[in-house]
Amino acid sequence: MDPGPATPSLTGWIERVLELPGPLGCREHLETELGRLARGRATVVVVGAFKRGKSTLLNAILGRDLLPTGVVPVTALVTLLRPGPRERLLVQRPGSPPEEHPLHTLPSWITQEANPDNRLGVERVVVELPDLPGNGSVTLADTPGTGSIFTSNTEALRRWLGHIDAALFVVSSDPPIGEEDLALLEEVREVAGEVVVVLNKVDRLRPGELEESLAYTRRAVEGLLGGGTMVQPCSAREALERGPEGTGVDRLLEWISDLAAGRGREVLERAAARRVARSLARESALVVMERSAAKRSAGEIRSALDALARIAGELRLRLAEVTAAFDDGCRRLMARYDEASREQYPRLVATVEAALRRSAEELDARRPGRGRYRRELEAARDRAVLEALTPRQAAAEEDVMEGFRRLTRRALGRVNALVDEAYAEAAGLLGVSIDRFDVEEDFRMESRLEYRVGLPRVNLDAIAEGLILALPHAVGRRLFLRRHLRQLPDAVDRQLGLIRADLWERLRESAFSFTGELERRVELALDQLQESLERGAEAARSSGEATRRHVAALERRLAVLEEALRACRAIVPGSREPGPRE
Repeated sequence: MDPGPATPSLTGWIERVLELPGPLGCREHLETELGRLARGRATVVVVGAFKRGKSTLLNAILGRDLLPTGVVPVTALVTLLRPGPRERLLVQRPGSPPEEHPLHTLPSWITQEANPDNRLGVERVVVELPDLPGNGSVTLADTPGTGSIFTSNTEALRRWLGHIDAALFVVSSDPPIGEEDLALLEEVREVAGEVVVVLNKVDRLRPGELEESLAYTRRAVEGLLGGGTMVQPCSAREALERGPEGTGVDRLLEWISDLAAGRGREVLERAAARRVARSLARESALVVMERSAAKRSAGEIRSALDALARIAGELRLRLAEVTAAFDDGCRRLMARYDEASREQYPRLVATVEAALRRSAEELDARRPGRGRYRRELEAARDRAVLEALTPRQAAAEEDVMEGFRRLTRRALGRVNALVDEAYAEAAGLLGVSIDRFDVEEDFRMESRLEYRVGLPRVNLDAIAEGLILALPHAVGRRLFLRRHLRQLPDAVDRQLGLIRADLWERLRESAFSFTGELERRVELALDQLQESLERGAEAARSSGEATRRHVAALERRLAVLEEALRACRAIVPGSREPGPRE
């Protein structure tokens, strides 16, 4: 018995869609996914909030200290680790061929300290290794953490989320998995073909605490993703010190080997299907509307276009309301920041004053010369200001930035809903029903909320200080210290003012970038609707035979799109069937 033609793979369906004649709004996206499927190498991304031990974990997987780590957030750029014939470091800048550099220079390109806010203009950093785990079938990627004061790092990660095929999502036992972790995990789940949650730093737990921490993490993950997600406890630090056996890293190496042995193709296709599905659903909806418009009379088309203009106007007004609410939310964030600054100001001054008095007592005991006394007390003063204000700045900026993230998620969700409503209303004008798209659409925008390391020096009157120190030894020193103590409140207040002005400027720039992207998102959706209706209207004005040919071509196009979409839904568990229908 003839079994009939074989069912095309996901690659085959994407190729069929790309072969369709006429405009295709998702062409670039589909070509990118097709290229990734053709390469056949799954990208495993190590992702998570800051200071969860991601770079240390990746070093443990590699079995060597390759990626920089530290006690503060270090990684600033995504770093790809891929198979290669020899060890080498490739640095890619926009519009230029890759530059090869010594591997030991890696920290100078990817760390926040050496390349803050990516001032070197690096587009991509690739490390090629001949002995990479996965036998040449897997690419690994280290990412900046989210949620730190280096919010440019957060955006560097978010711009890269669409490249994830599988993810090692790293949380820690201290602090335990929290709201920020779960919000990022939900985003990763939407694009990744498979996610393994790694509970790192279990070596810090006391006997009996591991089971409690593991159970808590599993409950949180299952509450978000459902059952079936692997949660692996491990200690990356111990694996680096004594090898992976018995640390949990050995289980992760087995998982990577399993991907390389063949299951990676399945994960790769599942991730691609997730990313492709919404593009195909939106394209199908536009074709259905164009087909319906081609069957309408000239009067019905004019009414639909007039109604679309009204829909567009209403959508822009509602977008203005969303952006106004967003801007108001940003101002409220700064008002809360100002209130916290006022409450903490007396404690900050007292902390700096106490630290400066202790330093002066230590200097008096050592009795250095006048010049050295002055230099060391000034250094102690600047150090005291930095030590008092930097943690406060970090905590306050994190509060502002977490508020900013909540505002962006709320605004983006609202705009996505408004666009879906506009599509549904436009389709209803033509007698078409469109279900809400079941994959939440997102976009990546570059934030300016990066942390500015360090504070300006406290500038006091150097001439007056020199005259004071010229007085007899003990008297001059007491007056010199008293002068510094008297001016400390003003110095701390100036530093707080500089921090506040800098943060407000960066918040405004980030808000401007975000709302501009919201507007672009809405205008693109409106343009697609307008063009779809106008193409249908042009077909309707043609002769009867030409209109029939156009409708028949649209039906063939729609059949391919819907079959491709069904193929995606079959690969991704729990997806719904496409819903545009007349």
